[in-house]
Amino acid sequence: MSRRIRVILFIDVTDSTMLLASDATGKEGSLANVMRRIQIDLRRRSGQEFSSAGDGVGYFFNDVRSAVHAACDVLRDVANIHPPVRVRAGLHVGEVTKINSSYYGIALNLAARVQTAAKPGSLYATAAAAQELQHAPEFETSSLGEFELRGISEKVRLFSIERKAQRRHSQGHERTTGSAAIETQGSIAVLPFDVQSDVERWKYFGAGFTEDLTGNLARFRTLTVIAPHSSFEAAKQHQPAQELAFKLKANYVVHGRIQVFDDRMRISAGLMDATRGTQVWSEKFDRPTSDLFIVMDDISGHLASHLATRVEQVEKQRIRRSHPGSLESYELLLRGLELYLQHQRPTNKRARDCFRLAIRMDPGFARAYAALSKTYNLEWRYRWSKDSSRSIGMALELAKIAVEMDRLDARGHAELGFAHLYRRELDESLSAYEEALDLNPNDADIIAEYGDALIYDGEPARCIGLVDKAIRLNPSHPDWYLWVQGGAYHQLQKYEQAIATLKRMKDATEASRLLAASYARLGAKDEALRWALLVRQKHPTFSIEDWATTQPFRNPADLEHFVEGMALAGLPA
Repeated sequence: MSRRIRVILFIDVTDSTMLLASDATGKEGSLANVMRRIQIDLRRRSGQEFSSAGDGVGYFFNDVRSAVHAACDVLRDVANIHPPVRVRAGLHVGEVTKINSSYYGIALNLAARVQTAAKPGSLYATAAAAQELQHAPEFETSSLGEFELRGISEKVRLFSIERKAQRRHSQGHERTTGSAAIETQGSIAVLPFDVQSDVERWKYFGAGFTEDLTGNLARFRTLTVIAPHSSFEAAKQHQPAQELAFKLKANYVVHGRIQVFDDRMRISAGLMDATRGTQVWSEKFDRPTSDLFIVMDDISGHLASHLATRVEQVEKQRIRRSHPGSLESYELLLRGLELYLQHQRPTNKRARDCFRLAIRMDPGFARAYAALSKTYNLEWRYRWSKDSSRSIGMALELAKIAVEMDRLDARGHAELGFAHLYRRELDESLSAYEEALDLNPNDADIIAEYGDALIYDGEPARCIGLVDKAIRLNPSHPDWYLWVQGGAYHQLQKYEQAIATLKRMKDATEASRLLAASYARLGAKDEALRWALLVRQKHPTFSIEDWATTQPFRNPADLEHFVEGMALAGLPA
């Protein structure tokens, strides 16, 4: 027997009689299809089912915010079914006892009674649940007064909860909300991998690999991943992948096969853009058949990273052809990130405008707050602001908001690590990055960023290995991966390797300080001077003294090593 505090959500369909009648005709609005739609939405938000009836379900969640988002997803999606379907939801937080595989407690009864009190098309919550949303700006909470609930001895104060972006949409706004944009632009389904073997154990391996890959993809919060059960059920219809994608409401489909050859196997995977019916990426992995579970973890992790990166690249290509005024919140995020990476004052401002607009469109868009934090960090590092202390303070505050809004988003924690890093709070920075990697160990950007932080902590050798891993996970990596790795080689006094790494960048302009210092250390004065002049052209007010104040090296000797190299290259003191 075990007891613990649980976030409890009950949802039921109020039109179940009508839907049961339509089941016999096989229409799209049948109760079975509606319940499947509800379960997909709840699982996407990491819900755990503990109760299921013909027209209702009970789910546990890790936190109240996730539960409310899940309920709001359901309310939105069933309203879009033709004809529309109405559901009601009840939310409570309380102690639940588990005995064997069953759950008991007054908290479960109370949550169920709250659901029955809710009006069709609404979410009601107790004060215990609603109070945890006090600092959640993406939700609108309204007190409804005290209710007498059957089987509960005292009156219970209830609250109605709506997602602000969803509320605006229901009031007649034509533009799709940012949350909805994420769920439609990056939705992806993993179809069961075809196993070409008659041996039963390989059938199980194929099913397990498909589920493992789906789980790893779900760690990328800008992707909406269709639940494995739904993909498996759809695949039984043996229809073309594009038709299955339409039924699953997925923009992208992952498909593949597993071939077994004696003591080796080959896993082939492909990514299809279902909206266009085109193959956008494919890869093969050859591995020994020994240590199957290690192979499963390794390949599914690599595949998830490659697929998430490729989806983002396709989306970026698509939005480049779009008019800025037509972009949704997720698209604004992608465009802003591209602008940010140019590391120029005007493009940094334009990136900030994109992120701010995304937040106005969707106040609960955690990733946009994390990205906005980046722009203030960059502003502080390059001294583009008259009040640099305000800039670094804003970077930290916005990163904290991102984490509070979505504690399961690894990128928010990584941004918090980045903000702490340049405040010289290295212990807090490394802790935040490690939390991010616990949430998503296959995010190549976070792995490379963590490596960068380790350079400042005096561990450049660890950084080199991490960046190598990031490059394997993301072969189409941005230049800054090499910039970070080049910095690690420089700190290890391996100047030739530093130069060779930095020269692999498509545009090594931002690495000109490192190149100038590395060439100077090798005695190549002409090359050192050439790169030093490039530093001054791009940053006319650059001085070594001012630059040094922005570098968060834990050991002063590490900073001095870099400073001496730039001075040897002739950069102004």
